[in-house]
Amino acid sequence: MSRIKKIPLILGIALLIVATFTGCARMFWNSAEQEGGFIRLNVGQPGAKGIGVDYHDVTGLSITVYDPGDAELATFEWDEQEGPQSYVVKVNSTGTHGISVTHVSDDGGEVVEATETAEFEIAAMVITVINITPGVIGTIQVDGEPAGDPWEWLFDFWVQDACTAPYSMCLEIRDDGTWYFWNRYDGSGGSDDFGTWYTEGDLLYIETPYGAVPTEVTRVDDNTVIFVEMDPNPFYRRGTEPCGYVFDKTPIELFVSMGEWTTGTISDNQMHLYSFQAPWTGSFTLYWKEVGDGDLPDYTAGIAVSAYEDDQYTPIFEWEEMSGYYDPKILNLTSGEAIYVVVEGRDQSGDYGIRIMSP
Repeated sequence: MSRIKKIPLILGIALLIVATFTGCARMFWNSAEQEGGFIRLNVGQPGAKGIGVDYHDVTGLSITVYDPGDAELATFEWDEQEGPQSYVVKVNSTGTHGISVTHVSDDGGEVVEATETAEFEIAAMVITVINITPGVIGTIQVDGEPAGDPWEWLFDFWVQDACTAPYSMCLEIRDDGTWYFWNRYDGSGGSDDFGTWYTEGDLLYIETPYGAVPTEVTRVDDNTVIFVEMDPNPFYRRGTEPCGYVFDKTPIELFVSMGEWTTGTISDNQMHLYSFQAPWTGSFTLYWKEVGDGDLPDYTAGIAVSAYEDDQYTPIFEWEEMSGYYDPKILNLTSGEAIYVVVEGRDQSGDYGIRIMSP
């Protein structure tokens, strides 16, 4: 189930706006009412302007109730001039019923609509009460559970990198009104920045030591968000980033080289994963070669390199930008010990070389 907070509709998709949401709902059983199978629809006063309908006042509702077989039980047309109303629908069976609510507005003669739907269970032939607020998307209330915080979808860890590694920073927004920017992907390693947050209408206020920063929140989809005034680049819900987490990839195996390079082609911010298992106990030298390194072969990519122990978390070194050709890394390993090497594209796409040698 998703609970939708108003987020200004993106890119101004014409004047006729149709948005479909799945509403969560709460069912109120009133055993004191007369016995029988009925649904009571309560329509309240119009809600906040602009929730789900692009800054237009809601002037009407079209409400349809469906039985478990998706047959229409009743349709009601509500107009704002009627004020709060209650409608009664006779039901014939228990089971999963449905409701569709279209919020209607008018913009200089152009019809503006937003539609939401919800399913709810009728488990006994009593009176089921459903509360609807015109203009408030995602708050059809059914089934005894509180409607919840409309910002609940935002309480999670968010990353900005399309491809992520253990060193990727993440933003955590908590339901207790606090936020943290963690140094590591798993939300550990200390927080560079932290503070509190609060909301006023459609704006999220991020409070820092330098004051409160108001930002419009654009919910691109369930797993992508843009904090418009803070950063034009999207944040991804951790675990849904487009390129994925680097250790979810299948590593390319490296072997002791006699001087030849393993070549890869990489773009900016893309990540490649390599593994190496020591064939004997001793020292091994990790080289990488990128744009600007002398001698042949010439490579064109800019890269940063990290190495991790076998647990895929503990760093041997991280995000090394300096040349691994002139200043390679010495690895002291025991026989059978495995390590992982992460190569990240940096600034310039192209090809690069990597190798491990025994000195």
